[in-house]
Amino acid sequence: MTNRVPPHLAGLSGTWRSSASGVLEVDPKTGVAVARDVGSVTLYYEIPGQLSTYREVVVDGVTKTSVMVPSVPGKNVRESRVLLTTRDRGTNLIGSCSPAQTERIPALHPESSVRCLLSFTSEAIGFSAHSVFHTETGFDTGTGFYSCALTLQPVTDQQIKVLSMSMTNLLVKAGVEGSHFSGEQVGALLPVNPGLYADQNEVILSNQHTSADVTVYGAPGSLGSLEVTSSSPTLVVSEKEVSLAYPSFAKYTVTALKPQGAASASISIKSPSSDQVLTVPVTIIHVTEPSAQLRVDAALGSEEPSILQHFIESYQVIFFTVFLLLAVTAIVIIVCHALFSPRDHTPHPAFIQSSPLSTVPSTPASSPFKNHSPPATNSSPRLRLYSPDYNSR
Repeated sequence: MTNRVPPHLAGLSGTWRSSASGVLEVDPKTGVAVARDVGSVTLYYEIPGQLSTYREVVVDGVTKTSVMVPSVPGKNVRESRVLLTTRDRGTNLIGSCSPAQTERIPALHPESSVRCLLSFTSEAIGFSAHSVFHTETGFDTGTGFYSCALTLQPVTDQQIKVLSMSMTNLLVKAGVEGSHFSGEQVGALLPVNPGLYADQNEVILSNQHTSADVTVYGAPGSLGSLEVTSSSPTLVVSEKEVSLAYPSFAKYTVTALKPQGAASASISIKSPSSDQVLTVPVTIIHVTEPSAQLRVDAALGSEEPSILQHFIESYQVIFFTVFLLLAVTAIVIIVCHALFSPRDHTPHPAFIQSSPLSTVPSTPASSPFKNHSPPATNSSPRLRLYSPDYNSR
């Protein structure tokens, strides 16, 4: 806001003072002031020996913030600028400012009272928009609006991949410092252009596989004007497909012309809108052995030859597998033998003869039971089973 000196006192050197600088900060020489918080404040103006006066000022709270996108966008896609306002209508300047007051506005830093709030519209993105974009607020004395400059910071390849392949926009809102704001926030959507992302970090060609595809993801506005060049005349790059639908991409075919031996080259993909350059190295090898061909197939994306080749070359794995099978087989044989082999049963002590017999009756009638055991020998007497004579009772 601005304060005016009475016309008859114009030109005299006076001093402005606020009773609460935390609510209304005033420039002591010109009287231009910036509201910092909600509340009532008294402004004093004094000319020594001439005048001493004051006025009561009530600072109301902000009920609405709005973000507006300029009609003429910036040329650099990595930088954007939006306008902010904390009033329902009009600019943030209340009253008309004299040239002297306009010059003193930057010294009060009115932009410190607002801030930019950023968020992605897609919930699939797992990092904050403030980690990708740097914001800087300002105040344009010519238009009377706050401004917010957004600059894309250096990002990782993973962040570029997520932003390039996600259908998301950047939502910008204005926040108010100094007090709790619960009013309406009207935001603006900005497109996200993180740069270019290639699905391959390296291309490997051979005399048997002379071509491969490279897919580049990016914003639709950037894909239509890509400049693709090759570092070797024997390496040709041709556009295969361009899709501006989600996710937008451009596909190129890299072809080696009559490869005679091993060689190295590269292709460059440049975006004029962002001055970003992607460099993809290309390696050309001459295949003479099946193992070399398997390595080429693995580099080109074939998974089965790669698995087979790793298994063949890892002879330690083969030996370990054989020894493991032998050990398991031996353990199974030992366990089966211990469980299923016949065992000798120990007779009950009641049927074990405790004293050797000197003679064996030869008459069959002496016992009702027949003894089928072989006759004893004097050289090696054996223990025999016997039964009591139940008929002698």
